[in-house]
Amino acid sequence: MLDASSQHAVRVGSRRSNLALLQTEMAISLLKVQKPHIMFEVVEIATVGDEILDVPLSKIGDKSLFTKELEKSLLVGEVDLVVHSLKDVPSVLPTGLVLGCVFGRSSPEDVVLMAPHNRGMKLSDLPVGATVGTSSIRRVATLIRKYPHLKFISIRGNLNTRLAKLDTPSNLQKQCCTGNQSLSYDALILAKAGVERMGWVDRIDQVLSDSFYANELKGALDASSVFMGVAVTPSSEVSRLRMAIAQSLGCIVAKYLLLSGAGEILHEIRSQSTESS
Repeated sequence: MLDASSQHAVRVGSRRSNLALLQTEMAISLLKVQKPHIMFEVVEIATVGDEILDVPLSKIGDKSLFTKELEKSLLVGEVDLVVHSLKDVPSVLPTGLVLGCVFGRSSPEDVVLMAPHNRGMKLSDLPVGATVGTSSIRRVATLIRKYPHLKFISIRGNLNTRLAKLDTPSNLQKQCCTGNQSLSYDALILAKAGVERMGWVDRIDQVLSDSFYANELKGALDASSVFMGVAVTPSSEVSRLRMAIAQSLGCIVAKYLLLSGAGEILHEIRSQSTESS
């Protein structure tokens, strides 16, 4: 619990990537506003999603790629709370954990970062066959229809690694997640919130607004992707904090209801398919 009389700092679990650690420090700063006398200690934890970098996320199959190890540490008492990007949180938290508080929404758009030789261009300006890196199937589903002349390929790693791949000539790149071949990227698509938090605003060449993903359910599916959330045990004092504004909480509720409903529909379809076979 966040007890000012405790002799020990509150242990905050975080992924090891630069962005995750930055977001954890942001969360701690906001918690200190509520609990100014509490000391915090960041505990870095490796996750499956950070360790497996040679396979696209969609092919790994685990719904908790970036959260499972943090939540295990929380459940066994190795940390007192953990900080997640809500886009990584499964629709149902493990038994014994609650989403203690949610921090307000940042920029919801996606952005395009161009390779040095393409700076100032937009996706529509790129030549036929140009390669665009992204880790999101949802993005590809929309982009491939709007820009059929481009080649969208999976890119893995933390933001620093992805930017390095974008800026490194193909003859110097060692490997990418599609195999052992060397690849160069003409552009990279990332969440604007993460780019802003990393201080890379000057690298943004194009902003893909919410309207860009019209009819793709982006508002419901990914409305929480730029939120940060703190997961804790129900007994933690943090579990009683509520930091998000009403609109933010509404987006989160919408996302969870949609995901839960989609899960039930898929389960029903699979059951019917099994029975008919």
